[in-house]
This record gives sequence, C-alpha cells and structure tokens, in this order.
Amino acid sequence: MKRSLLLTVLLCLGIVVIAQKRNGESPYRTESFSSNAIKNLKVETSGGAIQVKGGQSNGLLEMYVTSNNWSDRKSQPEIQQILNEYYDVDIRSQGGTLTATAKRKNIKWSNKTSLNISFIIYSSSQVDADVRTSGGNLNLQDIAGTVTGRTSGGSITVKNLSKNIDLTTSGGQITAEDLDGIVKLNTSGGSLSLSNLSGSISARTSGGSVSAKNINGDFNTETSGGSIHLKEIDGNLNARTSGGQITADLKATHDFVKLRTSGGSIRLKMPETKNAQLDLKGDKVHISELHNFNGTVKKDRVKGSLGNGTLVG
Repeated sequence: MKRSLLLTVLLCLGIVVIAQKRNGESPYRTESFSSNAIKNLKVETSGGAIQVKGGQSNGLLEMYVTSNNWSDRKSQPEIQQILNEYYDVDIRSQGGTLTATAKRKNIKWSNKTSLNISFIIYSSSQVDADVRTSGGNLNLQDIAGTVTGRTSGGSITVKNLSKNIDLTTSGGQITAEDLDGIVKLNTSGGSLSLSNLSGSISARTSGGSVSAKNINGDFNTETSGGSIHLKEIDGNLNARTSGGQITADLKATHDFVKLRTSGGSIRLKMPETKNAQLDLKGDKVHISELHNFNGTVKKDRVKGSLGNGTLVG
C-alpha cells in the first residue's frame, strides 16, 4: 500500500498504539496522531459507518474496508486496486484539523467495485466534530465540542455530548443519551429514543415514535407518524403528533405545556404548580386534577392558565 496515497502532513509523534478490532475485523489502515494537537475532526465517507470516541489520551484513526457484495469477498490487493481506481481517499492532519474522507470518483462503477469504507476515530474530548456518511451509521461519544452529523442511510447513536449538537438522518432512528446544550435531532425515517438531556432541545421525526425520559429545559418534539411517550419532564414542553397518542409525565413545569395530536388521545400527569400555561388538544384529553385553573376543560381540549400563567396563543 502506498502510504503517499493522498496523505499529506500527518502528525505522527512516535506514539505506539495497538489497533483495535471491529467485530473481529482488523483495520485496513491505521494512523496515529497527537490527540492534544487536534481540535477539529472532519470525517466523510460515501459508503460506511463513522464512529468517534472522545476522551482518549492517544489519538488513533482506523479505516475499515470491505466489499459491499458479501458473496464476493476480496483480497487486500484487490481492495487496494479498487481504492486506487474508483475512490479518492484523503487522510491528513493540518492546522489542528484531522481530515478523513473516502469518496467515489466521478466514473462508472458497479457492485463489483462498491466498497464499504468506515472510520473509527479515537480523540480527546476537546474537539469539534463534523461527520457525514451517505450509507452507514453514526456513533459519537464523550465529546465536549460542537458536533454536526449527517447520514442518508443509517441510524445515529450519541452519548455524553455537550455544547451545540446538530444531527440528521434520512433513514434511521436516533438514540441520544446524556446530552447538554443546544440540541437538534431530526430523522425522516425512524424513531427517537432520548434520555438524560438538558438545555434547548428540538427532536423531530417524520416516520416514527418519540420516547423521552428525564428531559430538563425547553423541549420541542414532533412526529408525523407515531406516538409520543414522555417521562420525568422538567421544563417548557411543546409536543405534536399527527398520527398517535401523547402521554406525558411531568416532574416540574416552568412556563407552558402545549400538546397536540390529530389522531389520538392525550394523557398528562403533572405535579401541583402555582403558575403554568396549558394548551392540550386531541381526540380525548385526560389530565390530573387542576387547582387554581382559569380556562376551559372539554373532553378534547384543555386550554387556560394555572395561577398567574399567561394563556398560550
């Protein structure tokens, strides 16, 4: 393998790192780097998964390459030939940024030349990460910087992230745990499973259900094709679905609770509170006993205020 293949300036300080195995598979290529020197990660592949593990003292990049045609397993020389002819692979470290990209060249290709190229990055937690794939899953954990992720054909799993988080998938579910900051989660084809999130949170799906537990802060969630189940919510809540029921168990309220469903019932359990805004609308609305409430209560609508809460428009 030619180490000069689109490999520019590489920070390799003689760190001895033992390459990991992914599901028993050895990496096709590894590169070590100084984790303290890298502040930005830019990772992109046209046909594989991306995983970033922060909190590591030694920096390591692993590149995995397999044939997309499982009935046509290829040798390493055959894979190298396909990489040379049909892909642009760029792995480099420059100016505090680690770049790892694998893209198909703009030439005719077939299933015989289609490869699954995945990356696993071990870095410090003090990095900003921008990761994109058109054909695989994203998995990120233990990162304290800004995180942006896009996948067109896979799921997203994230844990222990903080600051600004913006993740989108067109074809899979999103599982998020222990996030803090400005959080934006969007999927067009899967469910949302959320736990232990705090900050300003927006979570939307066009094709699945929403399940959330222990959410603190401003929480906006929406689905066009499923139910919404919420537990231990502490903060402002705005939830909407076009195709299912909403169940919400509130630990505390701040300013308002706004729930909407076009195709199911609403069940709301909330603690005693002095001031809050309520706007609930569904086929049937069930709510725990209200005290000091000023507004209207109907079988399909509850709208008004508790105490000094201002009515939701």
